Amino acid sequence: MGDVLNLTVIKTTAGNKVVKPDSNGYYKVTLGAFNVRNHSGAVYKFDGVRDLLKDDKCLVTSRLKAGRLRAEADHPPRVPGMTDSNFILRNMEISMKCVCAHIKEINIKETNISENIPGVGNVVIVEGLVKPSGAFSAALQESLDNPEEDTCFSIRSFTKDKAVNGVTYKQVTQIVTWDWINAPGIRYASKLGSPSVESQDICMFDVDELAAAVKSKSVSVESDDVEECIESLASDYVKDDILTKWSKV
Repeated sequence: MGDVLNLTVIKTTAGNKVVKPDSNGYYKVTLGAFNVRNHSGAVYKFDGVRDLLKDDKCLVTSRLKAGRLRAEADHPPRVPGMTDSNFILRNMEISMKCVCAHIKEINIKETNISENIPGVGNVVIVEGLVKPSGAFSAALQESLDNPEEDTCFSIRSFTKDKAVNGVTYKQVTQIVTWDWINAPGIRYASKLGSPSVESQDICMFDVDELAAAVKSKSVSVESDDVEECIESLASDYVKDDILTKWSKV
């Protein structure tokens, strides 16, 4: 095993091997993985993710340290009439109406497992301590406690994509959270570890245009951390660069 990056609000010594809660009601689950292919064959690279998670400008990191990193029940949908900008902003925020869990700890663990993908290293597993909370807490609780039911999670992230020899590599540039979904896009991201397929919605946009829309007040931002994130992202991007994609694993 490689080294472990530990991000937490409250330190815990929970090391449960099965999905049972610790004394505070938090379950140890697998949220996802890097250096693996998703259901469509694209590769999520771990390169840069460690440094990203150490940066307080990363939404998932700032929210976790503040004790307000939460998961929603399913990824936010695009409703009829929603503009690209409003859809992206909705996905950057966490709606209390849809919350199913609080995430208090994230562990990034390197493994000795290889997927034999050119240009990437061994599989990196993402584990988390989650506690059912919010409007959909009862449903998640039931799923976690049912040994016959799989419980799956999926990342919400920004990526830059690059195709090399027919393989699409996704470089993660921002992580929002992990949501509870029906089926994982990556086979490691489930309680039972069984491979399955998830539909994928992708919204292509220009982050500079989104930043301009926010500043012009043509779209509203409810959270200060989201507005700061957009400004940070915009400063890092160059016009006519690779199209940025909003990606749901």
